Amino acid sequence: MAQVVLMPTAESNVEQIFEYFASSSVQRSAHKITELTNKLSILEHAPLLGRPLPTGQRELLIGDRRHTYAVRYQYDQARDTVFVLSIRSSSQNVS
Repeated sequence: MAQVVLMPTAESNVEQIFEYFASSSVQRSAHKITELTNKLSILEHAPLLGRPLPTGQRELLIGDRRHTYAVRYQYDQARDTVFVLSIRSSSQNVS
């Protein structure tokens, strides 16, 4: 089972997501973060689940129709570790 590690940018992204939902409801925000964390745990069992990107990274889309997030990550097979690089709303521009 792979270890999933949030890199600093991804941690910052999670904080931004929390703040976005907290503006309307702290309870809803906590629920969204729990939901996001649960979805990320899928990568523990299936680290190659996301679609491959030309950069060598992978991308996994999670969420629902209203709030879909693109999770970019790098899987280090030698360490059996998934490094989550960023978590962005699919409505954000990704560079």
